[in-house]
Formats: sequence, structure tokens, C-alpha cells
Amino acid sequence: MAVPNIFLSSTCYDLSSIRSSLESFLKEYGFIVLNSESKSFAVTPKTHSHNACLDQVRYADYLVLIIGSRRGGSYIGTEKTITNEEYNLAVKLGIPVIPLVDKSVKSQLITYKKNPQANFSHVVDDVRIFDFISYISSGHEDNWIHEYTNANEIEEILRAQFAYYLKLFAESLKPKEDKINNREQLSFVTFPEHLPNVQIDYATNEEYSAIKQGLFEVHRVITSIISSDITLGAKEEKLKTIWLLARYGENIGSNLRINEDVFKDRAWGSSKGERIFRQLDEFGVIASYDNDYDKNDRPCQIIDLSFSNVEENDFTIEEEAKIREENK
Repeated sequence: MAVPNIFLSSTCYDLSSIRSSLESFLKEYGFIVLNSESKSFAVTPKTHSHNACLDQVRYADYLVLIIGSRRGGSYIGTEKTITNEEYNLAVKLGIPVIPLVDKSVKSQLITYKKNPQANFSHVVDDVRIFDFISYISSGHEDNWIHEYTNANEIEEILRAQFAYYLKLFAESLKPKEDKINNREQLSFVTFPEHLPNVQIDYATNEEYSAIKQGLFEVHRVITSIISSDITLGAKEEKLKTIWLLARYGENIGSNLRINEDVFKDRAWGSSKGERIFRQLDEFGVIASYDNDYDKNDRPCQIIDLSFSNVEENDFTIEEEAKIREENK
């Protein structure tokens, strides 16, 4: 009989007793527990111990992520921890993650964000634990952080979560009437032949071409995001970022720029923003934070989206047909 595999991801030294307790708890419900401290943990031959853990993540149906006060060892050849890599792989593979964070550690997160230079050695052995928690909470899915103080509380949380998962599964088996999805599917159109709303004398062909080239590049980026194989939520985050800068920001050459405070009022803060900006690199957009002055000469932080990595060329009226054809 097929049963779900649950991978326990955490540092081992400080959370060994909790891992052992959870393994027994989950096995009572019939789950297969993938625990690197267990004698039954499968190790791939001729593989580094770090990669052996990642191999087992691939077999998991759920990943239970437990974060305590110790950061843990670094994954071979990187600055990230083994736990970081296990989490990232689970997200990449679409494996549901249940993040649990020690309540005493979570309670210091706001203080750390306000004063990252303070001494937190009484709480954690490495402040990068706070960065990891922020990274998880800024994700577009599975970013609910459960707080715990002991193994019993973790068991209570997992019992409630898996009961809810079972309810969702039961509902998925019920016959459903065809319904119109009230959430419109993302779609795109080909780049227009003309830009009728651009009030520029056609005699100034160079200026018109520069505007059209810039708009075409934005269209190319939007098209590539919509056509990508990332999740709908991730697509919407990236499209919202571009739209907000185009709607409320200003155009500086080949860049879109906006005051960070204006952006935060309509979207999200720097932790989530930085993650989305890094992901935009894949689509040919360079995003960054910078210091500047607002219209009243007050210092402020601005967000800058650059499309300047595209090859510059003379986008003339005669080339419209060719570009439209390539964009189909």
C-alpha cells in the first residue's frame, strides 16, 4: 500500500530529540519518515552525505522544515546550509513545505530587522537564521510560519495540517459542476503594428523608433513571463512589479524608476521585493535599489528596473512587419 513520505529537514545536533519524537509520532499515523538520523535512512552509493540528503528529498511527498537556534553546516562548496538546500529543492520540485520556527527565535526577527548589528548570540548561533526565516516568509506559497516551543506543539500543528490536507483531498474527489473561473487566465497579444496614442510627428522617426523599441522590449519581457513554466502566482508577482513601475514610476532612458515608499504602499517590502527582483534576471530585467532624492530634494530609496541589456538597434517603421512576425 502506497503511503506518503515525509522528509524531516532541520539541523540535527540541537533538534535531535525533536526529530526522534516526530518520527515516532508520524509513524503512528502510517507515514514513511525520511529522517537522516534514522537507521532506515537510504544513502545513495558514491554520494557525498549532503547530496544523499537531497536525493531523499526527491522522494518526499511533504517536507517538514524545523528551524531552531543553530544554523547548521554549510552545503558543500556554498555559503548556504544543507537545510537551505533541502528547502530550495522542495520548492523547486513543488513539494509542499510546512515551516516551523522556534518561538523564541521568531520573536527576535523584528528586532533583528531594525538593528541587524546587535548581539543575538543569546538567541541564535548565526544571525543568518533570521535571513532564512525572512526568505521563507517572503515566498509566494507555503510561507506560513508556524511557531513552536516543544515537540508536543509541533505534533499538534502537524496533526491539524494533515487533517486539513485529508479534507482537501476528500473534496477533490467530489464531482464538480463546470464553473467559469472568475480568475482570468493570463494571456498576451502580439505587438501592435502602430502606436496611435504616441503623439509624435512621424517626421521625427528616430524619437518614435526609440519609444517603440522600448515598448517592444517591455512587451517581450511580459510575453516571456506569461509563457514561462513558473506558477501563476509567481507570474502575477513579476507582472505586478513591472506594471506598478510603469504606472506610478517614471521613465529614465531605458529604465523604469519608482520611489520605494510608493512601491511598498501598493505591493510589498524589500525582503519580498529583492526575491522577485532576483527572479526577474531570468527574463532579461535588471532590478536594483538605489539612493536618490525625491521632487522635494529629500533623500529617499528608489527601485530601478533596467531593460538596457537588450541589443540596441534602429527600430524603424520598415522593420515592424518582421518584429510582429517574430512575436507571433
